[in-house]
Amino acid sequence: MRKATVGVAAAWMLALAVPSFAAGPRNDANSATSKMSDSVQQTPNTGGVAPADSGAGERQSPLDAAVAGIRASEEGAVRVQSMKKVASLRIVDVGAGSDRTAIDKAVAENRSGVKALRNAIRANNPLQGKLGEESIRPEQVVAVKLNDDGSLTVYVEKPA
Repeated sequence: MRKATVGVAAAWMLALAVPSFAAGPRNDANSATSKMSDSVQQTPNTGGVAPADSGAGERQSPLDAAVAGIRASEEGAVRVQSMKKVASLRIVDVGAGSDRTAIDKAVAENRSGVKALRNAIRANNPLQGKLGEESIRPEQVVAVKLNDDGSLTVYVEKPA
């Protein structure tokens, strides 16, 4: 009888212990996953357009950001085509000063992408309206960047 009691007690202990082993370490992994989830920022409403990556830790100069945008102008054209509204607009003039050479070189190397971007702007009435309010024509735009907050940065070459 004593063996049976010990056997039953051992079986109960094993049965109760198995679920805790199956669940893994005591919430350490789940805690880490939860912390990671809490640190992820939610994508803002950008009119159906995913924001461009913006390395929060690394800040680019306006020139570097414009050159990167020019190199990605075909992707920018796709983003502009799919925009339904423009939350806010930021205009950056990159056509003045010694930076002009770098901008001209990037535009020359990415001529078809810049052309596609300008055509996409012409086809996007809400964006073209916002640019018109700032007296910016599509021909002046060399690059765009959709920011995490849903705003759009437009890099332009204004006439001297």
